Amino acid sequence: MHDYVISTYAPTLGLLRRKQIKPQEGRSKAVAVLAVGVSKTIIPKMIISPLPSVKEEMTVIKKIVPMESLVLLQDEMATKENILMAIKSCTSLHLACHAYQDLVNPLSSAFLVHGEKLLLSRLLQESLTDAEFAFLSACQTARGNVWTRWVQDAAANQHICLGDENTPDEAMHLAGAMLFLGFRSVIATMWSIDDADGPTVTKAVYSALFSQPKFEGARAAAALHRIVGEMRAKQMSFEKWVPFISLGL
Repeated sequence: MHDYVISTYAPTLGLLRRKQIKPQEGRSKAVAVLAVGVSKTIIPKMIISPLPSVKEEMTVIKKIVPMESLVLLQDEMATKENILMAIKSCTSLHLACHAYQDLVNPLSSAFLVHGEKLLLSRLLQESLTDAEFAFLSACQTARGNVWTRWVQDAAANQHICLGDENTPDEAMHLAGAMLFLGFRSVIATMWSIDDADGPTVTKAVYSALFSQPKFEGARAAAALHRIVGEMRAKQMSFEKWVPFISLGL
């Protein structure tokens, strides 16, 4: 199927409908990319391995994204407070770090930033009207769950489902949360990825996004499709290219 179509997914039909009725033309804000990179962190009661390739990933982004359009929070600067402050004004978000998916309590899922967790429950309190694209360069950010949880989506004035054992294809996860936050397009991973693959996929995606004067997050799906095709053509192992997926429009 990879040779004939570009695949992208949505965790719920309701979310897909919301994206269709929220036209991109209404967004006139200049591109602002928030890039967060955490190569190592220490969080109590957690064993967290270093991610040496995160520094290379941030270097790739700095070479492609114009300086005036980039907000970089790396290692000690990548605190929960700094991220939540910067995310309010960003149109694109790149998270290169470890992630934690809580299958029992999905709202406790988190990105592991400098010295602490950035919880899904905290992220869902934000309402991002100018959000366009998010790249979750972390492990298992699109991994679903089989537990039912409902939370209030203040921006849409409705409740959203964080997974249902009867409809596992509509499970909520960290990537799905980005869509509910307002990002139209998201790149995420279904399971663990090789740290060294982050810079390769990042370069392909951002090169495509900034190849034209008008920034459109929807081009990310095609860019991911191409780089995955190249990895397959090089006969790279299945585990290196299959985890990456595109969600949204």
